[in-house]
Amino acid sequence: MVVVAYPKVGIPFVIFLIIASHLLYLSLFLSMQEFGFVHLSAGDLLREERNKEGSQFGELIEQTIRDGRIVPVEITCSLIEMV
Repeated sequence: MVVVAYPKVGIPFVIFLIIASHLLYLSLFLSMQEFGFVHLSAGDLLREERNKEGSQFGELIEQTIRDGRIVPVEITCSLIEMV
């Protein structure tokens, strides 16, 4: 699992974690809320962009997923930056 965390104030940074337990994930999520971080899911961002009318990347995301390929990292990073 990759967790991208942006503090509400200050410089953004990324935390990469592999968590084997849902309980540990819940603990991490609650800690992030306590310290004012926002959790961004790349999958959620891609689905939202794919379904958005007039999307800049929607058609490319849709075709890439339909073909069973991975969406280019540049698109995923662009979506994270737009948040």
